[in-house]
Amino acid sequence: MFITDQENIFLLENIPGEGKMVSLQRHIRNIIGTADYKKSIHVYSFGSRKAAGEIDYINQRIWMNDVEDLYDHFITVKPDLTVLSTKYHTSLLLPANTVADKIITDITDANIGDIIYIRGGSDTNPAKIETANAKFTLTANITFTKDVMIKLFCGAGARYRTGG
Repeated sequence: MFITDQENIFLLENIPGEGKMVSLQRHIRNIIGTADYKKSIHVYSFGSRKAAGEIDYINQRIWMNDVEDLYDHFITVKPDLTVLSTKYHTSLLLPANTVADKIITDITDANIGDIIYIRGGSDTNPAKIETANAKFTLTANITFTKDVMIKLFCGAGARYRTGG
């Protein structure tokens, strides 16, 4: 989804004039017409104004396939979990637990290279990650009180480390 001026939207065809390439076949009393036609739109440039003819793929502002997920939308997990899952989302919000001292011991469904955001959502019975856990490389114990957020990088060895 994008918002831009009408002048920044252009027709994108697989083969120019492809829409006029129709193959007709006569079969007994029927005429069969077939065509392969792909047509779409594309945005010419993001981010800055350029004069007509100055924009090409070299100076286009956004052109990438591997973009880090935005972490402004967090999925609230169930309370009292000690093992988190990133199967469906990598930005997790930890709610208040029903009991104190719940310690997160692992994160499942993460692949090497994934970036995971974990944010606390309550000052009541917050979850924790401790430095003694061999699966995490941390400089200090973390208590996920309200508005505490960390960014974890899933790597080899000590599987998760803070930073990116």
